[in-house]
Amino acid sequence: MRRATTEGAVVTFNVVASSAVLTSGEISLPGSAQAFMDTAIYARTNGYLKSWKVDIGAHVKQGDVLAEIETPEVDRQLEQTRADLKNAQANLISLAINATRAEGLFKTKTISGQEKDQATTDLAGKHALVDAGQANVQRLEQLKAFEKVVAPFDGVIIARSTDVGALIQSSGDTSSAKELFHLADNHILRIYFSVPEIYAATVKHDEEAMITFDAFPGEKFTGTLIRDSAALDPLSHTLNVEADVQNPSGRLFPGGYARCI
Repeated sequence: MRRATTEGAVVTFNVVASSAVLTSGEISLPGSAQAFMDTAIYARTNGYLKSWKVDIGAHVKQGDVLAEIETPEVDRQLEQTRADLKNAQANLISLAINATRAEGLFKTKTISGQEKDQATTDLAGKHALVDAGQANVQRLEQLKAFEKVVAPFDGVIIARSTDVGALIQSSGDTSSAKELFHLADNHILRIYFSVPEIYAATVKHDEEAMITFDAFPGEKFTGTLIRDSAALDPLSHTLNVEADVQNPSGRLFPGGYARCI
């Protein structure tokens, strides 16, 4: 009994040989891919959509016409404003003649100085009306030019949100204006990822980084570290870093998952 108790009190240890742990110093960081430029395209004038020229997936160049808008109200306003301008210009000519005549009559003391000054004042007022009319005509002509919706840069149409006959509202007139198209330039993809604070100081601009995409497992793409936020996020304590990946063929899509290694 005593022997069994003694043997049960013996503590057994497992001993293993220690070895150094090697680390590669490399980390893998998840990121998201975004187009180099991405914008929603709105109308700059009110009217009705007459036609659209491109649909999703279309490659467009800067200045290409994407759609045309009918603007009947702007057309009527422009006609009226041009007519008012012509009338004001005709009155200006008449008042200029009166002012010149009044200057001559004042020199011969046929009219008083007050009458001469009144003629000069009337001429100056009509000059101001003509200038205002010309500015208004130019404004409406600019709105007329906005009947053609054009691409602001080279890219791919990734969304079309309108159709023929739709009521179009200018983005400058109402906050409820609806975008007509969405355009993305994806010849370069911006890859954004968050670097932990412990590695933030090692980030160097213009260095190359290997980027992988979930859509292409096992394949690596070369990216370049372009810029960083120069400040750590106060919640995650990470540095936001951008790496650019060349994408001339459009093989890589914006919005995809990426990983920087």
